[in-house]
Amino acid sequence: MPGTRLDGPRMLALLCAWSSPALAENALFVIPFGGEPGAPLPHAYDYGAPPAAEGTYTLRVPSVDPAIQPVLPDMELTVDAASKIVQRVTASRAYRALDECTAAQDVVRGKLAKALPQPAAGGDERWQYQSADGNVVGGAYCQLARHLPFPTLRVEITVVPAP
Repeated sequence: MPGTRLDGPRMLALLCAWSSPALAENALFVIPFGGEPGAPLPHAYDYGAPPAAEGTYTLRVPSVDPAIQPVLPDMELTVDAASKIVQRVTASRAYRALDECTAAQDVVRGKLAKALPQPAAGGDERWQYQSADGNVVGGAYCQLARHLPFPTLRVEITVVPAP
């Protein structure tokens, strides 16, 4: 429709829809978190050869999800340089008060629960959710520590390391 503006989420969804079915990107991860651990780097963020042929590199991307963006303005993706497979997604932000941090945590956990539909197994408190196959875990929590003056929302989604 003429005059219709395509904002970030709509543009990303349109790009995902035009991609080949073999290269389909999981919008439950890509739109709110920038990428899916264990999957190829989203095409929209793949700008050629990485800085090194081995190891990992990090890529910071802006949030495009309208619910996540006010809570966490950007995400950091850790990408395997050789395969361009996303290994981990992280983000953090300090809040002035614990209730603000907790409200932000609830927003992020809502998105995580959609992308990672199973409760996390194991005793690590960082993880609240995991993928159906157990290969990806994720969580969001407010970190409080005596030496830190503000509560900090920490988010991490990662591939479970092979035993």
